[in-house]
Amino acid sequence: MSPASIARRLFNLIRAYLRRSLRRQLMFGFGGATLLLILTSSYVLYNQQRQALYLDTVDTTTSLAVALANSSSQWLLGNDVEGL
Repeated sequence: MSPASIARRLFNLIRAYLRRSLRRQLMFGFGGATLLLILTSSYVLYNQQRQALYLDTVDTTTSLAVALANSSSQWLLGNDVEGL
């Protein structure tokens, strides 16, 4: 059997299954819409969380770099390599 005939047969089976009852059509319709909504919202929340963590990491790294620069500026200006 070729992949095209398998796909056609599977499509025909799904179509026949869905034609049997309006209840099944509604069930799959609402189920599919709910699944799509859940997946979309999960993706959006994941991206927002990732962006928030990235911005927090950048802020923390910047503040640490500023603190290091401020604490070592006197040693650099005094040319105190051993203290640095």
